[in-house]
Amino acid sequence: MGRIGWIILSNKCYPMGDQQQTLWQEITQGIGKFFIYIIYVSIGVVVKISLDSKTGKLPFKKALVTIVLSISAGALASIACSNMNAEKLGAIIVPVSTLIAESLFGYIVANWKKWADGLYGKFFNGKK
Repeated sequence: MGRIGWIILSNKCYPMGDQQQTLWQEITQGIGKFFIYIIYVSIGVVVKISLDSKTGKLPFKKALVTIVLSISAGALASIACSNMNAEKLGAIIVPVSTLIAESLFGYIVANWKKWADGLYGKFFNGKK
């Protein structure tokens, strides 16, 4: 028997999900995808930490910041891949985004004012 789920909008009912699957099947598929993305993010984090520690001793604070930024970027990439139905590309995109996360966030933090001034000039014709 299929899972029953409906979205009610403006007095009309729309079925949710695949009506041929049970709720348990959808939960197990979701958990499987979640663990696959966790593995992809973990690969990226381990490689990033090992690359950073290769150049010298890695302080705990820097390692923690690297891990947090890497996990954040990997999670965002996995959500984007999942939303775009690009699970096969996620095998590459998620670990790579995890690897470049700290550098990318550092670049954004270092140059945000230049970008903000440029956008301000485009939208308001340079008038302050």
